[in-house]
Amino acid sequence: MTAAPRSPGSDDADHLRYALRHVLAGLPLPAQRWQILTHATAWGAPASLRARLAALPEGTYRSYDAIVTAALAGLRR
Repeated sequence: MTAAPRSPGSDDADHLRYALRHVLAGLPLPAQRWQILTHATAWGAPASLRARLAALPEGTYRSYDAIVTAALAGLRR
């Protein structure tokens, strides 16, 4: 039996939230996109997560939730 292809859903969103919480721990907020990317790289985030963060729109993110919301918006595309 083969599994059905997964579409972005709550499991993916929960995984992304969990990963971002660890990767972004200690990031001073508000932070600009480049600071988020630099922090994730310094933390040693996997390439897939760095790519997700690289897709964030330019701007200043004032909270962890703002970063997660923007990253989840990219997950639904």
